Amino acid sequence: MTKGKYVFAALLVAFALVVLWKYITNPWLWFDEAGQFWMSKGLNHQSAPNSGQQGLWQVIVNNRHHNMDPGGYSVLLYFWLMISNHYVFVRFFSLLFFIGFAVCFYKYLSIYTKNTFFSFTCAVLLFVFPLTMSRMVEVRAYTMEMMGILWAMLLLHKCKNSNYSPKNLLFLSLSMAFFCTSRYEYVAFAFVIGVYTFINILKTKSLIWKKLVAFCLPLLFGVLVIIAIMLQYQNPSLRKMEYLKYLSDSPSLFFERYFLLYLLNTVIVLVSYFKNRRITQLQTVSLMVSTMFVILSLLGKYPWDNIRTISVAIVLYLNLANEVYQHVNLKKMSFLNDYIKIFLVMVIWHFHYGVIAFPGGSHKEEYESLKFAVNQKESKVIYLDYWFAPSVKYAYEYGAEKDRVKIDNYPDSFRFQYLYDRQTGKRISTMPKQIEADYYLLFKANDFSEDISILGLNKVYRWVYAKNDKEQ
Repeated sequence: MTKGKYVFAALLVAFALVVLWKYITNPWLWFDEAGQFWMSKGLNHQSAPNSGQQGLWQVIVNNRHHNMDPGGYSVLLYFWLMISNHYVFVRFFSLLFFIGFAVCFYKYLSIYTKNTFFSFTCAVLLFVFPLTMSRMVEVRAYTMEMMGILWAMLLLHKCKNSNYSPKNLLFLSLSMAFFCTSRYEYVAFAFVIGVYTFINILKTKSLIWKKLVAFCLPLLFGVLVIIAIMLQYQNPSLRKMEYLKYLSDSPSLFFERYFLLYLLNTVIVLVSYFKNRRITQLQTVSLMVSTMFVILSLLGKYPWDNIRTISVAIVLYLNLANEVYQHVNLKKMSFLNDYIKIFLVMVIWHFHYGVIAFPGGSHKEEYESLKFAVNQKESKVIYLDYWFAPSVKYAYEYGAEKDRVKIDNYPDSFRFQYLYDRQTGKRISTMPKQIEADYYLLFKANDFSEDISILGLNKVYRWVYAKNDKEQ
């Protein structure tokens, strides 16, 4: 690596660390993050303020009824929180998986490119690309799944080099069984890897039954346990979620950038196949994984977007980065080769999602809205809609506002709305009209439009509402 490349890599790492610092020091856990925190305490989004931590079984039960993931992340976070509940420490748990993901990404891409600088740069870019950057310290199971994807691909490569030895197959199977507990998307990913591996085991023509048993049993057992303990209570029929988009009923998705990126990768792989009559393991996996999710979405069984199907985004980025490296060569200006390739990778990713962004957005503004409401001199009672409730409870009980419990009279001066009626279990779509408050924090204001009119509320700051007759 030349001196210039060292400087470039150092500057990129420094920028990535600045971005990481801004994210990991964000004290606000938004609705899903706060919900994840409470589930790992054996509670849930709707638990009463100052509820005591529950045991491991309650973690499983609350994950079953208040989450749409298998719960492995919730269980691991339960043990992690025994050390500290500080928001930086809580976020660091996800970061550990993300670092593992980036390291595995670097190692796997290096296998194909044999270029340390290019592979390292592509891995560091994961810390500044908005899609992956916004996930790296989010208190959710995404980073666990992301590491599991690259870890499985590394082990799959190792299996190929060992002629799919029973020992390596067993390790791959156990690893995927573990990461299947992260998100249900990983289960579909594991199915694709399973089919690919099964076919290649049959091609080895030696110790086939031993290999099949070593590979199939642990993974199959792990998936069956997930179905028995979690899926049958959450979404056994794989019904559509009304707030998500599916290729089966959203034709516009076929013309959006994410699907176009899938088409680009598909064309590249097929052209490679017809030209060379052979495709690499990476090309095959990228095509199989992405096509699997296209089929599932066409059947209305899994949504199509770059967050819920983040495994597709990862394998597409990985394969397209390798394709750029293999096919872009400047003979007259060879010293610019790696830089041009990195630039093209960023252009492709920009087409998909946008290249670089800093933390911010609505979740940061939620915290600002809370601070605005509590800092009003005349503020006495604050009403929190179901979106704000779990986040505010974390902020005052464990987070950045715990030193203001007495000053802000928490929880006595707060009124909490719940997402579901505790008795009927039905979703609440309106504010209880009997609740009187000085300020109302309504992130989901559209859900309460009629009540806002009836109560005579006016917007005074982002998601903060107050009575019309209140002096501002």
